[in-house]
Amino acid sequence: MYWEDLIRTWMHDPPDKALGIRGHESRANRYLTAVLSEEGLDVSIKGGTPDIIASMLERLPMPHHRGGELAVGPIDGEITVLHPLSGKVVHLRGCQIDERLVAQSVKKLTGDLGDRKHQFLALWRFLPVALSEEAPYFQYLPADTRIPDHSIWNHLDVASALSYAGTDVGGMAVLSFCIGGAQDFIEGARTLRDLWSGSAIFSWLCFKAMEPIIETYGPTSVVYPALRANPLMDLWLYRIPPLNKLFQKKPEVKTLALPNRFLALVPAGREGETADSLAKQCEEAAQQAWMALSRRVHEALHQKIKGADGWDKLWDDQVKECLEFRTAVLPRNVENWGRDIPGLLGNEETASVFPDTEKIRRLARIIKKDDDVWTAKNPSPQSGKPYTTGKGMIGEWQVLSALSAKLMEAQRTVGHFPAYSPQGEVPQKCTLLGTFEQMGPANLSESADFWNDAKSKVSLSGVRLRSGDRLSAPALVKRFAVPVMLQSELGLQDSFKTPDTATLAAGIWISETDLKDIVDGFEESGEKGVWSGQWLHWSKPDQDKD
Repeated sequence: MYWEDLIRTWMHDPPDKALGIRGHESRANRYLTAVLSEEGLDVSIKGGTPDIIASMLERLPMPHHRGGELAVGPIDGEITVLHPLSGKVVHLRGCQIDERLVAQSVKKLTGDLGDRKHQFLALWRFLPVALSEEAPYFQYLPADTRIPDHSIWNHLDVASALSYAGTDVGGMAVLSFCIGGAQDFIEGARTLRDLWSGSAIFSWLCFKAMEPIIETYGPTSVVYPALRANPLMDLWLYRIPPLNKLFQKKPEVKTLALPNRFLALVPAGREGETADSLAKQCEEAAQQAWMALSRRVHEALHQKIKGADGWDKLWDDQVKECLEFRTAVLPRNVENWGRDIPGLLGNEETASVFPDTEKIRRLARIIKKDDDVWTAKNPSPQSGKPYTTGKGMIGEWQVLSALSAKLMEAQRTVGHFPAYSPQGEVPQKCTLLGTFEQMGPANLSESADFWNDAKSKVSLSGVRLRSGDRLSAPALVKRFAVPVMLQSELGLQDSFKTPDTATLAAGIWISETDLKDIVDGFEESGEKGVWSGQWLHWSKPDQDKD
């Protein structure tokens, strides 16, 4: 029932709402019928509270459109939209309502999918694409023509995120997640492969942490980062058998587009236990994925260097202490919110701490009572309940996001002190990550012999140890993560290669010269001596007389 309600909420506004405010609800119901078409099934959109709260979170207070009377519509098929950051003006031309196109697109995406969850995922991911391919303006149609700085798709996503989180017992909670140690781990690299691999590991781990939320409540629950068309999200969808037919080809995650953190809206539950449980699941999912990756790399390396007993005695301790997974949960209790915020801030006036939010509240008060968005169930801020508006709150998102960030910052001020403390004689420090010791013997001469031997034996899908490499367990995981595990996890082709820095730099230069057509015929890797930017590195200025 949850996924069916999610569909009703996500489709509460039609994609073409901006093209005709009058009658948009009836159009939305007709489009919903293309999904929920079973005989006897009640077909009605589900906007209500999630729609109201989403509108309050994402846009400034505005007079009510009065059934379209005060709405701004297209003029001669043209609508103007604004970029939310730059303010750049874009004119969408040729806009027109085409109910047949929308209904057919909805039916085509969901008709063969009996499962409501699969139907929702298909609509969320592919309906914007399907409509935009037929009429490009669908990609940018605004949620509100009076404040055209965000798309209808953004509004539908936020509303569906609130469809459960905002109405559950205990209200909504903001859940934030962060992986500590990202900067040092990624920047410790000798090659572009190391750099790419480190970034890939963090993006992959962050997505693994999201999976408990996505699986249970859908991808719209993740507010930041945006997941629609994200390569990792697409790969997750592709691995669901009914949905893979909707992709033209198997997604390949060459570009890592996730940071080391995310923010989600989830149901709080009684006393916050639902959100707390989800936070724990997110941490455990990331930790388990990291440990699984390290085990796979260890097993692959151990097969290559079987004769070196005890080379990995520090492995487990280093891997366990390398990364830090943290979550912070900020519950939002509707009844007590206005009263509790000043208390959390030391009994200060909320307006003095969040002045920008106070400006939004003032704007709401300026709007005439007959025209504004308030109702008896959503009393005005003038009622004496600061920030509280029944089930919605003016300026809520600004306060929630700021407090959530402060909560995570407060947790991160408590330093992570690793339990890792090797005893006795230990090896020298890792040449990539100097906070950990290198694998192998502690004795210098024995260590040199071990690494020389390992260099000659270890080659995994072309990934090797280089001269001078003396690596710790986390550095080895980063070096060999792609061929051992991430290549399959990220859907990469067997021929996937990362160029060296010289080849990458040369490619930029060659693209601007007459050599481009010649070089395009070569492989972009110097491993077989076919093409490498290393030939540009001369030992003397006139080395190549030609």
